Amino acid sequence: MVIVDDDEGFVATLGTLLEGEGYRVVAHHALDPALEYMASHRPDFLITDLRLGAQSGWTLVDFARRHQPELPVVVVTGFVDEWQDVALRLGTPVFLKPFDPEDLLGFLRHRIRPN
Repeated sequence: MVIVDDDEGFVATLGTLLEGEGYRVVAHHALDPALEYMASHRPDFLITDLRLGAQSGWTLVDFARRHQPELPVVVVTGFVDEWQDVALRLGTPVFLKPFDPEDLLGFLRHRIRPN
């Protein structure tokens, strides 16, 4: 599972939670390293923020859709004005920050099994 968010505290907290559930987590805090990783690896899930500093998580979502169309993608964002566009445009589940971690865990449990 890949988590991409420029908020290092969020990534650390979510990564620890997911690892505690048995998922193997690879974390990135910027777009370019995440794109490099995605170009050479096939994760079982992608969780990304839409705003990655000055860069856009849309780039990562679009890359994943083109190169790994079977890859499940979840978007996390704190920007309410963006989530409806994401959900409609890509059919991608969106979790608005702050969200209940149990909601995300429940969603993941129904889609992938821990390693």
